[in-house]
Amino acid sequence: MYSSGKKAILMTNDGHLKRRMHDYFMLRYNLLLESTPDALDVLERIDSDDDGYELAILDENLVGLATTSHVLKNIKDRGMNPNVLYLSTLQEVVNPSFQNEMKFLPEYSDENYRDVQAQTTLQKMMSICDPIIESISVRELMLNCCQDLVNFLGVDSALAVLARFDQNPVYLGSVVAHYPDLLAESTAFRLRGGQYFNDLLDYLKPIHIPDLNTDIAFCKELNERFSVLARAVLIVPMALGDKLIGYLAAFRHSTPRCFNLTEIDRCLRLADFAAASVVDIYHASVLKIKHSMDS
Repeated sequence: MYSSGKKAILMTNDGHLKRRMHDYFMLRYNLLLESTPDALDVLERIDSDDDGYELAILDENLVGLATTSHVLKNIKDRGMNPNVLYLSTLQEVVNPSFQNEMKFLPEYSDENYRDVQAQTTLQKMMSICDPIIESISVRELMLNCCQDLVNFLGVDSALAVLARFDQNPVYLGSVVAHYPDLLAESTAFRLRGGQYFNDLLDYLKPIHIPDLNTDIAFCKELNERFSVLARAVLIVPMALGDKLIGYLAAFRHSTPRCFNLTEIDRCLRLADFAAASVVDIYHASVLKIKHSMDS
C-alpha cells in the first residue's frame, strides 16, 4: 500500500485492461493509474513529475520489446524514480488462473493507516538492505541477498548469479551464492540460453513463471543450469543502467506461487541495491590494492 498521491503509469491501448487495472491498483495499492499508448509520452510524464510516479508498466506487445527496453533504459539512465515492469511480468493481473492473488485488500480511508503502511514498508526494506550494507565481500553480500529473498518471499530457495567480467565480451556467468543450501563448487555457464534468459540479458526483463508445469521446456532449462527442480520462479536482474551484472532467482519447489506487485517491486529494489553494492565492494578492493602498491 503506497502513500496517498502516488501514481503509476501504464503504457497500453487496451481500454478494457486500462479500466480493470485502474480500479485494481487504487483498491489494492492506493496508486492512481494513468495510461497512454505512446512510449515517448511515458518518458515525458515521468520527467515532468518524477517523484509522483512509483511504477511504470510497459506493454512490450504494443511497440515491441526493443523499443520497450529503450524506454526502461532511459528511465534508469536518467536516474528517474519509478520502478519499471513489463506487463507480461504481472501475472497476477493478466492471468485468470490466479484469482486468489487478485483479491482486493480492504479499502481504508484513514490517512494514519496509510502512514503506518508506508512506514512498515520502509522498515521492511531497511531490514532487507541492512545485511547488504554490512557485507564485506561480494560472496557474503550475495548470500545475504539470497537469505533476504527466502525470508521475505517465503520461498524454498534462492541463488545469485554474477557475470564473469574476465572475458570480453562478457558471455559467461556463475552461481556465487545459494541459500539455504551451502554452495557447491560452481562452474561457469553461458548467460544466454532460451528466450527468457536472452530477454533478461538483452532487455533486463524479469522472469516470472508462477507455475512451471505450464512451461516444461523452461523448467528443464532451470534444472540443467542450476540443478533445481522448481514449480515456480522469479528472477530479477541486477543491473547498473543498461548493463546486466547478474541476477537473483527465487524458487518454490513443490507448489505454484504467483508473486504479486509489491513482492516483485521490492525484489527489483533489492537487486538494484545489490548491484550498486557489488560495484562498491569491487571499487574498494581496487583502491586497497592500489594503496598497498603505492606504500
